[in-house]
Amino acid sequence: MSFYSFFITTFDKWHRPFIFFAVAAGLWAVSMFTSSFALQLIGLVLVGLAFFILFISTIYQFIKKRWIKGILTGAAFCAGALSLVILSAISFFVSMAMPDPFTDDLTIPEGIELNKPIGSGFNNARADSVVERSYPDFVLYNSFQPGIYEYDLWVEYIEDGTVYLKAFEITKNTPLSTGRLPRASSVEVSSSGGELKKFMTTNDFTIYEGDWGKPYAARFEVWLRPKNGGPERKIMEKNYIIEGWQH
Repeated sequence: MSFYSFFITTFDKWHRPFIFFAVAAGLWAVSMFTSSFALQLIGLVLVGLAFFILFISTIYQFIKKRWIKGILTGAAFCAGALSLVILSAISFFVSMAMPDPFTDDLTIPEGIELNKPIGSGFNNARADSVVERSYPDFVLYNSFQPGIYEYDLWVEYIEDGTVYLKAFEITKNTPLSTGRLPRASSVEVSSSGGELKKFMTTNDFTIYEGDWGKPYAARFEVWLRPKNGGPERKIMEKNYIIEGWQH
């Protein structure tokens, strides 16, 4: 099928773009009530594509002087945009009102070293921090909301590359925020020449599992991805008591 034939097949029947939009919007609405970032992203991309197709369809109908169909398609475009705004608001308030059950059966273990992030929620502690280290260490800071963090890292004997975090709930070893954490926590590092060197995040990252006011124990692992293409390796780990972001 040529592009022209595909274009005519898609837009000559004015209801086809509208049906595609309705299906895409429905999938997106369902994805917003899941915790899957991949599904939410796919739904958002489909809705964006559907909006574009509806817009082109509206123009096409007017070019063909199909005034009623053009008006109906344009009205569908506007109604769809309004519906998405309303659905976004509803999903946001519903997700905020519904507690995350992640911590319901978790306990904070005893007998292991557990640290607390520096600072308290709603207070960006890192900007005023005077923490320094004379030894390799990983220091976690609370950012401007509970569940949102930054970190400083002191390392020796490291080559050029990128460090990033992996996080796990300690008692069940459940991976945390796997879809976003490695990318959001990544920091470019350079060779330290065997001397202690400090690196730090320039942006915050979020742990999505859990809710405000429901602390649990997590293990943070610092991983290095060497610039020379060598195998990735864990260079450090440290336990913290954290909270998830209220979502």
